[in-house]
Amino acid sequence: MASPLNLGNITKLEGHKNAVYSMSLDAQKLLLYTCGADGFVAKWDLSKNDFFQEPNATLFIKWPHAIWASTFIPLNNYLCIGDMNGNLSLFDTLNNTQVASVNTLHKGIFAINFVENKFYLASQDGFVSSWSADLQCIKNIKISKGSVRSLKYLDSLSYFVATTSDGTMVLLDKDLHVLQTIQAHTQTVFGVDFNPYTNQFITGGKDAQIKVWSIVDFILLEEKNIPAHLLHVHAVAYSPCFKFFASASMDKSVKIWNAQSLELLKVIESPKFNAHTNCVNSILWLQSNQLLSCSDDRTIVLSEIINN
Repeated sequence: MASPLNLGNITKLEGHKNAVYSMSLDAQKLLLYTCGADGFVAKWDLSKNDFFQEPNATLFIKWPHAIWASTFIPLNNYLCIGDMNGNLSLFDTLNNTQVASVNTLHKGIFAINFVENKFYLASQDGFVSSWSADLQCIKNIKISKGSVRSLKYLDSLSYFVATTSDGTMVLLDKDLHVLQTIQAHTQTVFGVDFNPYTNQFITGGKDAQIKVWSIVDFILLEEKNIPAHLLHVHAVAYSPCFKFFASASMDKSVKIWNAQSLELLKVIESPKFNAHTNCVNSILWLQSNQLLSCSDDRTIVLSEIINN
């Protein structure tokens, strides 16, 4: 039986005027950028000595549309955002200036990856697309009749995993050739993550389940189902040490699991903790003992995890 987890400090970051959808960290993990339905990109300086006592943000961007996705590019300290209307925009975080913007001619952008000097996008209209560093379209491929909800690049395997509202998990190479399509869930698959030490994927879906997949040479070897939440699982993410993974749900909770045994270790929810009071949209590990989550309740929560 796995050792239980306890929670240390729980810090609630407030300031957004509407739902928060996306979070990105700079290369040093000292600056946190959060964005959402209010069009704000807030910048939080995690290095401040008094941050956890008085967490305050500065307004980095006021964008005219809801922002659904973001990613930080360490190469040039750019922040890239994607909005509900398919606009892809680049900002210089050092000079606080907009560098470039393009309308991708797709509907809303749900995910952004930056790999080998190219952008790869997942879109609401069912497309995955690739774009040059100066925002010129390279390729579009439609992989879903509905939407592509997440897109993750796996460095160790050199391919992407996309998840769709069709319930599929689609493997693509960097040229956006489809390698394999797997019917992962009966309904929308919102999130995916990969453990390179075990060659396992985890997926979370609208069916409130987490599934664990072992894949070698693109052949599905084993599937495990976890009835994880009461409502949709919006995100799943392995900790940096890969001992744990976390899940976030429409049921307002964040859960932490043992990555090997799949045992539930901790439920972070209100009112027991100073946690979220509405749908949780995304999660991001700051360290293996610190987990960020963002929600429709307009807040970001930073939870400190103590492994006994």
